[in-house]
Amino acid sequence: MAFGYDEVRAAYDRIKIYIPDTPLEQAYHLGEGKRNYFFKLESFQKVKSFKIRGALNKMLTLTDEEKECGVATISSGNHGCSVSYAASMLGIKKAVVIVPETTPQSKVDKIEYYGAQVKRMGSGYDEAAALGHKLIDGNGMTYIDASLMMEILRG
Repeated sequence: MAFGYDEVRAAYDRIKIYIPDTPLEQAYHLGEGKRNYFFKLESFQKVKSFKIRGALNKMLTLTDEEKECGVATISSGNHGCSVSYAASMLGIKKAVVIVPETTPQSKVDKIEYYGAQVKRMGSGYDEAAALGHKLIDGNGMTYIDASLMMEILRG
């Protein structure tokens, strides 16, 4: 499947009613000559991260059957929190975030705050991912990947 402007625009249109626009600020002290640098201030998102964009976009494309089976991800931070928040916002009742056993309780608390169930698995991220994918596949849940296409779209 080709990926281009139309796909990015469709994602932007899907999520725009759910999340606020965030400022795009020029970093004048970093630019020189014809180069300009900008900061996209995604810390203004409720979950304090751009990760909500990808999680929300994916969940908005799920069928009713997929939503009923639930969503899951493997994360020890912002992506897990974003999946939890997006699932809550969209009324997806079954959301699971798999984290390594070593994940700080403060991160677990933040994920749980938005409604997802946290499962501690594995001594590190790689082990958590291997065990998590088995759990996700075995329960017919949709995996919400942390990959993200494009964060800045103006047009």
